Amino acid sequence: MRNTTKSIMTIMVARPFLLLLILAKPVYTRAQASASITPVYDEKSNIARTITIFFEGMSKGDTTMMNEVIDKHMGLQTVIDRPGQPVKIHSESKSQFLKAIAVPHKQKFEEVITNWDIRIDGVYANAWCKYKLMIQDTVMSHWGTDNFQLIKDGGKWRIMAITDTRRAPKTWVDEAPTDMVSRYEGSAALKTREELSLLINDLMNTWHKAATTADEKVFFDFMYPGGIYLGTDKTENWTKEEFEKWSKKYFEKDKAWDFTPYDRHIYFANGNAYAWFDELLNTWMGVCRGSGVLKYENGTYKLMHYNLAVTVPNEKMKEFVKLNK
Repeated sequence: MRNTTKSIMTIMVARPFLLLLILAKPVYTRAQASASITPVYDEKSNIARTITIFFEGMSKGDTTMMNEVIDKHMGLQTVIDRPGQPVKIHSESKSQFLKAIAVPHKQKFEEVITNWDIRIDGVYANAWCKYKLMIQDTVMSHWGTDNFQLIKDGGKWRIMAITDTRRAPKTWVDEAPTDMVSRYEGSAALKTREELSLLINDLMNTWHKAATTADEKVFFDFMYPGGIYLGTDKTENWTKEEFEKWSKKYFEKDKAWDFTPYDRHIYFANGNAYAWFDELLNTWMGVCRGSGVLKYENGTYKLMHYNLAVTVPNEKMKEFVKLNK
């Protein structure tokens, strides 16, 4: 127990982080978007990935990996604010920090990010994160705020400064998450819903275009494994794999089918990890309605469920009912 306590104190004095939280890698390749739209979510994803690499390097004790994302002049500071005592600042150089990280540690340390916010101003960015440092998953060592400052140099984001605070576990107060990132959500909560709506519009438009150009790979790669496609006929209830087999004869042509989407509405749930939508489509059958469910994983959404339906004007419903008997 004495050695364990000594090990913990050594780590905390040398550096308060040892962040073992591995954020999902939010990498997204933009497709068919308007050139006038600034891909803000791409930049946030790149910043999140920079921090992810930083965390991964620390978890592995891999200082070479960490050097890929930190500036050569990076500085680290801890603000020590204890009741009844003057505020102190503990500073540490990059070399001291990396030396501490390279020392093997037997215990598992995991920094759980509960709230965070990424903001960008040109080539400068700031990631403000509330955290709690857990030991062996169950014991809270301390909690506070991590403040990452990043600079974009040569097209690549690098961490140029880190400041953190530390507070006693007994002062921890649970609160509603703001832009919370969890492994399950895959970093979807990093982005605003406006940004995610742009992403979904890009993905859905590209999916429909893939059918128009008979691009089978793009079309089916976007669909979630085991996902469902419902056609206009009552018998057309296919899994992704069944639908791919059925439609192969169409994708062997220059065009499988040509549906042009418009008037799309998008909704979100579960920290943006899931989204659903409805859309109107111009088709050879007239106006159709499509609706679907998307799941966010590894920096993008995948289509889990799609329902294609023919629309029938109310004044023609009786005629339609006769045809459908």
